[in-house]
Amino acid sequence: MSRKSSWPVIATVLVTLGGVGAAAEEVWFAGVGSLPGSGSTRWRSEAVLHNPTAAAQEVLLELRARGFGTSAASTSLTLDAGEVRHLPDLYQTLGAGPGGGVLRVDGAALAWVRTFNQGTTGTFGQDVPPVRLADIVGTGQKRVFPAYASSNLQTGFRSNLLLLNMGGQTATFTMRGCNGSTSVEVVGGAYDQVNNLGSWLGCPNGVFVVEVEASAPWAGYVSTVDPVTGDPTTVRGQTPPAPSSPGNRPPVVGSFAASPLELVKGDDVDLRGTCADPDGDLVSWSLRLDPGSTARATLVGPTSGTGNLVSKVHTTDAGLLLVEVTVTDGRGGVTTAVAGARVLCHC
Repeated sequence: MSRKSSWPVIATVLVTLGGVGAAAEEVWFAGVGSLPGSGSTRWRSEAVLHNPTAAAQEVLLELRARGFGTSAASTSLTLDAGEVRHLPDLYQTLGAGPGGGVLRVDGAALAWVRTFNQGTTGTFGQDVPPVRLADIVGTGQKRVFPAYASSNLQTGFRSNLLLLNMGGQTATFTMRGCNGSTSVEVVGGAYDQVNNLGSWLGCPNGVFVVEVEASAPWAGYVSTVDPVTGDPTTVRGQTPPAPSSPGNRPPVVGSFAASPLELVKGDDVDLRGTCADPDGDLVSWSLRLDPGSTARATLVGPTSGTGNLVSKVHTTDAGLLLVEVTVTDGRGGVTTAVAGARVLCHC
């Protein structure tokens, strides 16, 4: 079973989004919105921005339309040293019309975003992690999520799956569980939400596990909805263990990072990493540019080796740069990880 993403109506499952660090790095929040709710209420997103540094900082806010990935509105704000600024309605601040989408925040500031519906019976929302470069899942890499299925949405818990395509081209997301599979296509830079995931996979009532992978860099989470309150909670995915020979444990990537996280095209990115094996086996590593990267670049440092990982990438065009490391122990154990950077044009 498969379907293509379109502009679906956002129902009662929108999100409350967590805080982000103060490094000058792009961060994405999937699930902001401004839409009418039941009983003359309205779903809306608010933000709190904080500049923890001793100098003024410029912060860019960009709204990308849900299902399309194109910029719908943007604005730049200057935060004084130590300033805390409350934006009670993001869509109003950005001058955007009703709808839903992805908020991109770029700048050296702390940011918290909350999407909620406040009515006479209370406030409904959801905590969802922001997506940083370090949170991106590489092309073809898998994540596993627990979820709920229910044949009666009025009385049983159900789970929705939000999928964010971090690449520049349309990607196919594949979901497997309950001896079934389904797929959805999401355009580059956009997100889609698969509501009542269990029905797509033919799952019986109760808890199940879904495995997700995509043909582009991605991120995602599961929202499990309480049938009484309508309030969702967030469930985050985990990396499934890599297959290996009996009695053999796969190697571990202790760290893998790119520096700097943001640079101008033509500059180089340094790669550093460590890996080890819990069984004491000698491990080797190899690098490749993730096929879903939108930046053009070339590996100019070592592409394979043993011991600590030290390499370099030369950038030639702007976009999202992702590099994948594969670590093997020679006995069937394989582990992968992704590091990324944002390459700017400054044309």
